[in-house]
Amino acid sequence: MVLAPSLLLVAVSVLDGRSARRTSLGVAALALIVAVVTATVPLPGSLAVKALALALACAACAVVALRTDIEPFGPVRLIALTSAAYALYSVARVVVGASAGWTSPLYLVGFSYAPATVLGGAAVVLVGIAVIRLRFGRRTRTEDIVCPHGSVVVVGDWDLAVAAYGADRVHELVAELRRAALDLDPRAIEVPRGTELTVADPLQAVGARLRDAFGWEAEDLILLVDGASTAAVRTQTGPVWRRRWWNLGRS
Repeated sequence: MVLAPSLLLVAVSVLDGRSARRTSLGVAALALIVAVVTATVPLPGSLAVKALALALACAACAVVALRTDIEPFGPVRLIALTSAAYALYSVARVVVGASAGWTSPLYLVGFSYAPATVLGGAAVVLVGIAVIRLRFGRRTRTEDIVCPHGSVVVVGDWDLAVAAYGADRVHELVAELRRAALDLDPRAIEVPRGTELTVADPLQAVGARLRDAFGWEAEDLILLVDGASTAAVRTQTGPVWRRRWWNLGRS
């Protein structure tokens, strides 16, 4: 009863690129605790422990599924919602049993073995449908931004710039350059003497932003050069994948 959502948690974690070792150890520990409690604690105590363990496994599966970046997204959302719903139901079983009584009409009608089995079977069917859709469903093509050659923009001749403006002013110009890059690309990062960003025509785009937002003049803009010409170190080579699904995925 507890292993089914626990193993589903392991599967979703692996599909999302996480290591299965730590999750599997947690699942094994949870299953061992449930087994020991079932063998040593009489009803209804053991039933309460099993229901809470089931709720914990389902809730963990729901959280991992919500945070994952697996496509297509619909089946993963279905797994998350089904797991979350059954986690809430399992907690409600314990609350109702402890408060109203394990033999009360309310518990017998809505939370005893028979209704729990029916709802558990429905959850299994929904997860099974989600797994089939996840395996054979159509995936949307991943939208990507190819980081163009020379997307590092820096102050080119540093010594000349310092001689013309002074060191303090040049550092201010670099800070403005980096802020302008962040305005254009929130993923822009700092590199020595400038910035790296993933936009088309970076020199033109950054120059226009600096002119419009920071009041740079033509003599300021000529300081900017393509980082490739100065052998600036690149850190974001190749494709940069867009974040998806509430910005919780990887980039």
